[in-house]
Amino acid sequence: MEYSFYDFLKLLGSLALFLYGMKIMSEGLQKFAGDRLRKILTAMTTNRVTGVLTGVLITALVQSSSATTVMVVSFVNAGLLTLSQSIGVIMGANIGTTVTAWIISALGFKVDIAAFALPLLAFGIPLLFSQKSNRKSVGEFIFGFSFLFMGLSYLKNNAPDLSIAIRKYLDENAGLKKQVEDFMKEKEAALKERLLKNVQEIHGIKVIKFCSPLPAEVVKNIAFQLRGEITENLFFVAGSTDNGKPMLTVMLSDNLVAGGLKAGNLVKEAAKLIQGGGGGQPHFATAGGKNADGLPAAVEKVLELAGI
Repeated sequence: MEYSFYDFLKLLGSLALFLYGMKIMSEGLQKFAGDRLRKILTAMTTNRVTGVLTGVLITALVQSSSATTVMVVSFVNAGLLTLSQSIGVIMGANIGTTVTAWIISALGFKVDIAAFALPLLAFGIPLLFSQKSNRKSVGEFIFGFSFLFMGLSYLKNNAPDLSIAIRKYLDENAGLKKQVEDFMKEKEAALKERLLKNVQEIHGIKVIKFCSPLPAEVVKNIAFQLRGEITENLFFVAGSTDNGKPMLTVMLSDNLVAGGLKAGNLVKEAAKLIQGGGGGQPHFATAGGKNADGLPAAVEKVLELAGI
């Protein structure tokens, strides 16, 4: 499913609800429990260890390290916590988030605090319209707390699923790769057939030579396929370029190798014309270089060295 502009607007709306919830929760908390809560939080974060334990406990209760972190930010914003005190709590929140796995393991289900957001509003609405300032502040806190978790839930639901986009990209990439491979196989087969039709027989030796911009792997495959079809007197020499890099390839049939020809010696000497070097087995050898313009001369040099 494509991620539409409407989905993006829902994501922004979820973020707005989340931020608004954090704001009114922070303001309500500061109004009704400023000094008392400050003393409680100071006692719970007297040192790094107690701060971490506090973060673990709160996250285990609310089942969301994100919510704990946001609440800590709101406490700092309200002046109820200092920055140094908040660091320990946030570290504990990251540890406490693993408690979810223990709860699922023990109880078989996860406690979703966001599910209680709407029922909490039912308790908060009478307080919000109360004439007493303390009750009104408690109502603001409850509304902010509910909106915060509702916003978090909506953010999770409306965020784009990157795994789908990545999977789609990988599938498309795999499809394109297969198309390229199929195209190269077709090109390889067509070139092989054309080479078989244009074999030159010199002194009883079946010579196949060409220069073409082809990947080294394709040239190698063609060479071995031709060796399988022409079992005697095969002399294959190719000059190819792969990403601008020149490559010289020589393939010989077994009877020519038995007669004294060595593919490795031939390419080693001819590779000087492409400013490179190489070697290989007696029947198959390759050489790379720097001068692609020297490939035609290098191919002819191989034939000259072989006495053909």
